[in-house]
Amino acid sequence: MDMTLSPHLIYIPQSNRPIGGGGYCDLFIRFYTPTGSKLAMKRLRPRSQDPEALGIAKRRFMREARIWSYLKHINVLPFHGLVELSGETYLVSPWMEHGDLSKFLIGYLSYLEPSGV
Repeated sequence: MDMTLSPHLIYIPQSNRPIGGGGYCDLFIRFYTPTGSKLAMKRLRPRSQDPEALGIAKRRFMREARIWSYLKHINVLPFHGLVELSGETYLVSPWMEHGDLSKFLIGYLSYLEPSGV
């Protein structure tokens, strides 16, 4: 399965700072130039320069891409593919305006708890 996107279709704003991230990745907003739609692009952020640790992190990152590419469910965000920009690989998905699942759940805890959910 070819999961590679063309980097020529991605617009990078002048600010190249991540807007968020997790334990091992940084998250960026980019734009798909043909439609102007926002994209979420996730880039590996190595914790170590040790070649063995870096290799393990890269394999896990690519494994995430492979698994995500097969997931098709209403509750799973679609995976658009991989793109390489300036020598770094990104996982690409649609941008969700209201944040990630953790923020969503925290924001709706007051609704969920009285509802017994």
